[in-house]
Amino acid sequence: MVKKDGFESVVPDKIHDWDDGQLISSEVGGAMVAHWVYNCAMTGDKRSVLLDACGIMYNNTDFKKDIEYCKLTLNAENYTYTGYEITPEETVYYGSQKLINGQDYEVKYENNIDAGIATIVINGKGNYYGVRTLNYEILMLDKPDIVPEDYYEVNYSMDSVDNIILPEQWEFDNPDEILKPGLNTNIKVLYKGKDRNNYSITDKFINIYRNDCVHEWDEGTVVKEATIDETGIRIYKCKICRITKNETIDMLPKPEKENESEEVNKPEEPAGEENGKSEEPAGEESGKSEEPTREENEKTEPKLTENEPVLKIEKNNYIIYKKNIYIINNNKTLSF
Repeated sequence: MVKKDGFESVVPDKIHDWDDGQLISSEVGGAMVAHWVYNCAMTGDKRSVLLDACGIMYNNTDFKKDIEYCKLTLNAENYTYTGYEITPEETVYYGSQKLINGQDYEVKYENNIDAGIATIVINGKGNYYGVRTLNYEILMLDKPDIVPEDYYEVNYSMDSVDNIILPEQWEFDNPDEILKPGLNTNIKVLYKGKDRNNYSITDKFINIYRNDCVHEWDEGTVVKEATIDETGIRIYKCKICRITKNETIDMLPKPEKENESEEVNKPEEPAGEENGKSEEPAGEESGKSEEPTREENEKTEPKLTENEPVLKIEKNNYIIYKKNIYIINNNKTLSF
């Protein structure tokens, strides 16, 4: 505080080294007032103080007042980044008198968009001169208003992150990241906006799921033929992803036995035939003639003499003697 003859004034924010001041007697409106002028040895600033007879600061438009000694307050201690200018509402008092913006002072702001320390500047006007300043803080936001989703699902054809569209000013930390089909890939993304220094969070991880291929198989290629003892193999290739799959070919059926095969393939015989033989005349069974009785054999046997030459030929139950044919019993034995 600066005190002179019982007068107290407000000490400004910046440090001054005021001298003892010079008293100049003045007459204002027919009344004597004490007019003190102080000089700062450090800054060269001057200040004038008018005191009435009671030692109270005198308000007279003939003398300008230094607005540096005003009391300046804002409507809040700090503010949050918006991307636009932050212009706090100020209140200015000079002693007990509230000053009016545009009449007693003018306002301007410095560094009042980005997060950090901003400044309000009060310039005296009218009956006030000088400058009064006050700093205030602009705080960061947690994150930008628009951020990427936590989860993305893409088609099989998208094998990298190049084709994934992120919100404006967001980029992949590794743009060459490969996506594996049927799996989730955890990928880091970064905010690259010019105002990124105004956010405490400028990166995040997102999950990207790449769908499996909906296969379209070719006609397949036989790489191993099936036999009666081993199965075969046919390989199919997907026309989209080019992966392959194997198919087992069943073994060939084993051939039937020879006699069974002949029986199956034998053409159907005419009616009346059975078991490969023609139907025998009545009185015959199972393909054989009834054997003649002993008496019948004796009647049909030829009468042979010992010296008579005989040519004997046996064929199909017939015996030929001298070109004559006689039917004999199969069990009959003739001597010659």
